[in-house]
Amino acid sequence: MRSRLGSARAACAAALATLIVLTACAPTAKTASSGTAGTLVIGMTASDIPLLDTGMSQNEGYEGIRFVGNQLYDGLTKFDLKQGTEIPKIIPDLAESWEPNATGDQWTFHLRPGVKFHDGTPWDADAAMFNLQRYWDKSSPQFYPELNAQAGLSISGFQALKKIDDMTIEIDTKGPWSYLPVDLATVYFGSPTAIKKAGSNKAFAEHPIGTGPFKFVSWTRGDKLVLTRNDDYWGKKPALKDIIIKPIADNGARRQALQSGAIDGFDNVAPGDIDPLKQANFQILERPSFNVAYLGFNVKQKPLDNPKIRQAIAYALNREALIKAKYGPGAEVAKEFMPPSLFGYSNDVPTYNYDPAKAKQLIAESGVSNPTLTFWYPTNVSRPYMPDPAANFQAFKADLEAVGFKVVPKSAPWSSGYLTTAQAGKAPLYLLGWTGDFGDPDNFVGTFFKGDQPQFGLGSDSEISKMLTAAAQETDVDKRTADYVAANNTIMQFLPGVPYAHTKPGIALSPKVHGYEASPTGSESFAPITMDAK
Repeated sequence: MRSRLGSARAACAAALATLIVLTACAPTAKTASSGTAGTLVIGMTASDIPLLDTGMSQNEGYEGIRFVGNQLYDGLTKFDLKQGTEIPKIIPDLAESWEPNATGDQWTFHLRPGVKFHDGTPWDADAAMFNLQRYWDKSSPQFYPELNAQAGLSISGFQALKKIDDMTIEIDTKGPWSYLPVDLATVYFGSPTAIKKAGSNKAFAEHPIGTGPFKFVSWTRGDKLVLTRNDDYWGKKPALKDIIIKPIADNGARRQALQSGAIDGFDNVAPGDIDPLKQANFQILERPSFNVAYLGFNVKQKPLDNPKIRQAIAYALNREALIKAKYGPGAEVAKEFMPPSLFGYSNDVPTYNYDPAKAKQLIAESGVSNPTLTFWYPTNVSRPYMPDPAANFQAFKADLEAVGFKVVPKSAPWSSGYLTTAQAGKAPLYLLGWTGDFGDPDNFVGTFFKGDQPQFGLGSDSEISKMLTAAAQETDVDKRTADYVAANNTIMQFLPGVPYAHTKPGIALSPKVHGYEASPTGSESFAPITMDAK
């Protein structure tokens, strides 16, 4: 999760009502009628499996740990993938129900009885408190110092944690936090016994123990992660016996592995592979669009501190041509930093259509002679919003050079230098993006621009941050929507980057795989899957 902070404003009951009604029992996962127990082998779009303690691995590419984490762990809440909406709703998981107080700054969670971790440790209020303190309490021996401003529950968001009884906890926040149950859907819970025994977060990350439908067996770095069915799972028992997840960073290698039968499926299908795989009788599922790709600017670094240079870059980029050439079905040009499906999306933001002549004019007006851009892009990775980073870089580099910019290329592996460089504000111009955790604009524009954001060169005292902080604190739904519309307009006027794509990533599966439920957030469980007998 990323930081979410409520404030001291009084809550509006109407704004909380939609979350209060989500305390109904979770529906049973749909299982295909055909199929049998077996081993599912899935290719993962990374050079290695992320650390298996989800709090430690969030900066490694968040979609990756959601992909793995939902097999090993449960949260207090979870996303319901059966409601047919672009943005999934929240339903109970390790918490059976919850309710806020009248002002929305205190939440009571009633925990699910009869659940045990994979090592037999009981799930109860003590286990819940222990895990939440890892995110919040700096005095906890298992506190996550690894989390930065864009990862983990906000330290400042929690006021206090309290055990009411063995199966009830209370969370006090520093002001209304109307979407706390939504925020908690991607906070996972590990065995306190195992975490203490491991002695460190890193040691636990290599031998994780949760309450999820599958249990950890082994992890061979750079090769595979092996999971097996949790026969004591509290929910619907998985049909699959085992899961093998193989990291395969190269698009072509993943396709070849599927075609040869070495794997049964993979995510983030390269656009050019979709039709050939369909013609070869492979299944292609379309993940609902809930992401954004953007070219980010550090506005403190020259020449990006000059607004006309930022505008010139925006006008120089032929985003529509890139989408047509390198993206798959359903992809569209992004006009702002969040998808149109979210409330607060503005239809009136300043736009920067492809106009090389305008770009050249702005460079001339900027007073910057021979403008040079140090342009970073990642290697060894394919993201849902950016299936081929090198191709995006080459296209944008050509566009920028055509209008008079000198481009200095820089690259680094995604998990071994690229993210840390960009997030620390050391990359002046860079390719990044985001797949949302949940259906709230704060999870997009708040994640990017609220508080101190070194990668954009913006501080908490910026106008944008102040607008987004006020929007996150507003509890009247209509006013909050208007606040985000205004904030999106201001963001695109200031231009801390250029959003350029929303995508519907493809998932390729063998015909023998049934019951795969694709989540917009990449948070699906493999528990409903069945497979034809080999």
